[in-house]
Amino acid sequence: MIITIDGSAGTGKTTVAKAIAERLSIAYCDTGAMYRVVTLALLKRGIDIEDREAVQAFLQDDVYSCKNIKGTLHHFLQGRDVTFAIRRQKVTHAVSAVASSPYVRDALLKWQREFATSFHDVVFEGRDMGTRVFPDADLKIFLVADVKVCARRRFLELCEKHPEEMESMTEALLLEKIKRRDAIDRSRTASPLKIASDAHQIDTTYLSIEEVVDQIAREVSRLR
Repeated sequence: MIITIDGSAGTGKTTVAKAIAERLSIAYCDTGAMYRVVTLALLKRGIDIEDREAVQAFLQDDVYSCKNIKGTLHHFLQGRDVTFAIRRQKVTHAVSAVASSPYVRDALLKWQREFATSFHDVVFEGRDMGTRVFPDADLKIFLVADVKVCARRRFLELCEKHPEEMESMTEALLLEKIKRRDAIDRSRTASPLKIASDAHQIDTTYLSIEEVVDQIAREVSRLR
């Protein structure tokens, strides 16, 4: 079974995807992290995302891998654990441009589908999982939430995980960044952020993670 969970920033995609995967005892794949790994690599190597030949040459190498370590999915760049490095602000600032690149998305689509073949059941979380990557997924979920709530959630998360980078960040500034990121993702020509026609939409604004997971679990039980 393939379950896809899409949605914009701050709607709870990652937390919900991890929680439903744990409840169902199935694999979980954070595809957004893949784009962050590529972004981090390009930044470190000084490769311009507009340099198609250089980017494609880099993507042909076996640069990315992931593994489950004590219940947490860790991401590796050429063998080095970058799970926490890819969440830093410099990566966040650059990831939209990388994710908007058609040739980057083509390369990662292959990685994502290869990941799916490695497991019998898996939850994929991202922004185009139910539309482009897995159009025939068994269950498609699309999360939405009030953008101010999304900004608040993300602000608290970043303050907890990366306090050293939040000294100059305010909740209002983060709200504008989220709005801009979502606008870019919705308007890009390569796999824009949108809800699949057969997806189940869940508004997480006033729901707890457990309540969202309960709704998804009920949909899964109907399929089994």
